[in-house]
Amino acid sequence: MYASILIPKISGLEEYSPSLILVSPTNIQNDTSSQKIQLNAEKFLYEGDFPSVEFYEPFGQGTYWERQELEHIFM
Repeated sequence: MYASILIPKISGLEEYSPSLILVSPTNIQNDTSSQKIQLNAEKFLYEGDFPSVEFYEPFGQGTYWERQELEHIFM
């Protein structure tokens, strides 16, 4: 699984700091009256410097600031 947030390099967004929340079902319980799903959520705040590292995307010819980036391998 891979997730990241990029912010367009636009004046006024230099210190914009969104939160990234990853939500997944962890337990599904079947009973006769209804199906209950318990969710597992994890919040990732941006904790780096402002403005952050720049990323240039050549296809769209836009520059972005990098924020959160997650990579996880499920086994």
